[in-house]
Amino acid sequence: DAARRTGVTCGLTSENEPTNILSDPFTWGRWTASEYDSSNTLSAKLDGRYRTLKDCLVSLKSLLRVSGRSKQHNPNVSQNV
Repeated sequence: DAARRTGVTCGLTSENEPTNILSDPFTWGRWTASEYDSSNTLSAKLDGRYRTLKDCLVSLKSLLRVSGRSKQHNPNVSQNV
């Protein structure tokens, strides 16, 4: 909102988000290209696959953490194997 009040025509977020023609010009995402990026990772960032993969990895890590905790603290599971 602050950017809109200054009269600028667009703004970038700090989020790694793809931007398209329908995106709000004040919530455009941005991407960082680093020395570790390959042509494949840059392509994935630009077409949205990178964010999808990152979201999947975060969900998988969370699921694995929860699964690991439930096995450790579940009183219904016998610890003698």
